[in-house]
Amino acid sequence: MGDETDEEYKNNLRQIIDIGVKSQTVAAVFSYAATKGKNAFLKNIDSLVDQFVKGLSEDERKELQEAVSSMLRKRAEDLVVELGSEFSEEEVRRVLSEIKALA
Repeated sequence: MGDETDEEYKNNLRQIIDIGVKSQTVAAVFSYAATKGKNAFLKNIDSLVDQFVKGLSEDERKELQEAVSSMLRKRAEDLVVELGSEFSEEEVRRVLSEIKALA
């Protein structure tokens, strides 16, 4: 805990949990909207993200891009592992090739 008081530690922990819950909720809502074809909502989200990014400084944009790239690499690694447990190596290569073509 370092120099934090017990109350500061609890508040920081609450904030971390709150951020986690909110991010998972946003992900679930976004996924639901995408699977249900809620295109107007998805366009609004895209617009909000664009506005957010435009409001960042150049350094913040670079930092965000690095964070997004890192997350995408991790998700790709997770996907390969998951696909590898469900499909043959040839099928995984074919799926990855199709994903790359979409990107």
